[in-house]
Amino acid sequence: MAGVPRVVASGELVARVDGIAVHLLTVEAWAGRVAVRAVGVPDDDALAAMRAHEVAMAEWYTSAAAAGTRPPRSPADVTLEAVRVQAEQGGVPLRPVAWSHGGTGTEWLGQWVFEAGLPTGMVRIVVEAGDDRWSETLDLTA
Repeated sequence: MAGVPRVVASGELVARVDGIAVHLLTVEAWAGRVAVRAVGVPDDDALAAMRAHEVAMAEWYTSAAAAGTRPPRSPADVTLEAVRVQAEQGGVPLRPVAWSHGGTGTEWLGQWVFEAGLPTGMVRIVVEAGDDRWSETLDLTA
């Protein structure tokens, strides 16, 4: 069926950032785009750091926000900003068009979107973070 997204779900560990495991969730082909979604799985230390960040954010909202200062960065932001994702078809890099991560309730979720040269077919995904490098070629043929 034309227009139906093709989704490859993995769950595979693709990187570690400061002890946080980052897993590939899905690679999706739809509407001339390829979307890659990954999630960080926080350990107890990271969860404690997130709780401390929530306290720091509450303090920022009540005092520093009015002074025009930037909010404190969350541990999830630091983790996902260290992850780099690339995609290519037939050896040609796909053009990145969007990247997002975080938000209330989805702090550890990242999404990278690329303009696809072809709507489906074989797509090579590369994920890098620090010294970790993972790559795989996936068949996104509908």
